[in-house]
Amino acid sequence: MKFIALIFNFSISPLLLAGVYEPDLIWPKKDINVCFMDNMEQLKLTEWKIGKEENKVQGFEPAFFDKSEAKFIKKIITDTYTAEDTGVNFIGWQGCSQSKDFDVILLKMDSFWNGALFPERPKIKGVANIGVGDHRNSPRGNTPNLKTDILPTVVLRDVKKFEMTQAFGQIAGLRHEHILPEAENDESCVIRVDINTWFNYRETTEELGDTAVINTSYDPMSIMNDCSINRRSEWFTVDSSLSEKDKETLKHMYP
Repeated sequence: MKFIALIFNFSISPLLLAGVYEPDLIWPKKDINVCFMDNMEQLKLTEWKIGKEENKVQGFEPAFFDKSEAKFIKKIITDTYTAEDTGVNFIGWQGCSQSKDFDVILLKMDSFWNGALFPERPKIKGVANIGVGDHRNSPRGNTPNLKTDILPTVVLRDVKKFEMTQAFGQIAGLRHEHILPEAENDESCVIRVDINTWFNYRETTEELGDTAVINTSYDPMSIMNDCSINRRSEWFTVDSSLSEKDKETLKHMYP
């Protein structure tokens, strides 16, 4: 197994772009090899560790996707991220034990026992990490200190299309759109949770930082924009497609 380091790409003009991305997280290739964790020993290749007492990691129990889940994830991501639409492909999709030269490890976050009568469900829906660190508190969100000896990971609680598509956008190098200042004027960033509670997607510890490349054109429909969930929702489904600006950004990242 060989990890391909992420490199800077200075050939891209930010004036042509919409969206937010990290130049040093552009892969030096267009085919990114993904594998499903199928052995707990593979956690040693990632930033995730198994706790000594309750066998839990950062509020979740590491687990394996079953065959039907794996097949569903592969279809959604390979149908969404294509050479024609985005310039980047996610390939492989085997168990990590059967895969060679994989770049990204995909694993499941499961419920864990906390001493109560019933297991506790993870509070977060998913996370994509490139490097090490706390994705929620790092100034660069999902992209803390890069280390080539730590493999990128995608960890999902459920096989929900929106969370999956956004997570792989992060792996490709995109940042969250709702961290842009323009999101302050986006009414969809604030939602009512219940009669007494409101939730604001803008209230995040993630910061734009000096390394991000941005365009002043705010995209309210970006897959990387959590505020877009309101606009994308219809009855019990959420549209998980990439916006046209998402595709434009990715194609400039991976020409």
